[in-house]
Amino acid sequence: MLGAAADIVARAEQSTYRVLHGAPQAISKGQIGVHGLKKRYQQLEFQLQRVQRVLMVLGFIQKTYQSRRRRRGKRSPAERSQL
Repeated sequence: MLGAAADIVARAEQSTYRVLHGAPQAISKGQIGVHGLKKRYQQLEFQLQRVQRVLMVLGFIQKTYQSRRRRRGKRSPAERSQL
């Protein structure tokens, strides 16, 4: 009975070893991958902020241009000829 229990424990230990043997290397690779992804995400976040700023400036320019065109359209022909 004691021998059977020892065999069961030994098989369980072998099975556990087979399953977990490569775990440290896999965890290390995963950490390196996560670090790379975080770095790339930060780069993309920075690029997104730059694009958003450019789009804001373009939107401002567009609104300014449109408002000037509307104001010019409301002038009388005499006022337009003076420009």
